[in-house]
Amino acid sequence: MNKKDKLLAKINRNPGSLKFDEFRLFLKHQGWKPDRQEGSHEIWVSPGGHVLPIQPRKGKDAKDYQVRQALKIIEQENKD
Repeated sequence: MNKKDKLLAKINRNPGSLKFDEFRLFLKHQGWKPDRQEGSHEIWVSPGGHVLPIQPRKGKDAKDYQVRQALKIIEQENKD
């Protein structure tokens, strides 16, 4: 199992356990591009053109609802 597969397994197992840096790495692996930063929010754009603002929770963790939103968008784009 390579790093990309391990990260995807970790996300599917528990989206709330993801570090913010891991979340950004996951988005890059999925073809998302950072568009801009507004304050503490980073704006990412999916390959299909969906926009997702993300920001870290206090500490260095990703917000689990934002991870779930990204997974939902990825699933939706893979269906099309």
